[in-house]
Amino acid sequence: MFFGFSHMVIGLFAQLILGSVVESVMGPLKLAFFYLIVMIGSNIFGAVCSSTYSIGPDPIIFALIGCLFAMFALYWPRMGDDWKPKVCMIVSLVMILVVTIMLLVSQYTMYQRYTTANNIFYPDVYGCIGGFIFGVSSGFMFLPTDRIKTKAEKAMYIVGLVVTPTLMLALFLSFFLASKPTKGWYISDKPLFK
Repeated sequence: MFFGFSHMVIGLFAQLILGSVVESVMGPLKLAFFYLIVMIGSNIFGAVCSSTYSIGPDPIIFALIGCLFAMFALYWPRMGDDWKPKVCMIVSLVMILVVTIMLLVSQYTMYQRYTTANNIFYPDVYGCIGGFIFGVSSGFMFLPTDRIKTKAEKAMYIVGLVVTPTLMLALFLSFFLASKPTKGWYISDKPLFK
């Protein structure tokens, strides 16, 4: 769901650019599983951290940025000894992150009256943080295993395999066992959970 046309254009444009880079490395099938895991994980992360409603594609955008960071960390040794491409890549990733944050937050001011009236929390800060975390860990897990050659690359792959399901399980347990329905969870006279 989007706030308006400009929010939709920015969200889809960011996913198109970042997603095409990630898909070129992962492939379409792994990218589909990456999207599924990240969207479930980031939404559960946001729900555990905050009980307010949120809206927008922002968590997947931050997940794609997190996956770019994972690709950069994974393939760092293959970039050679020359420091210039490495510095250029770091600056590019930081600029992508800053510009994305600026564009998404600028949308908030346009729709602030709407979000306040409908009790919608935007930007979904916790969802974006969860998206970035799951983007990095799932990126390590879904990046091509046939290219893993060093011990560091194998360690990052194992970290992704362990951290992603463990974090997902911990969030599900935290959400379903520890959380109690709050005022925001009521849509009508009946609560969503008993």
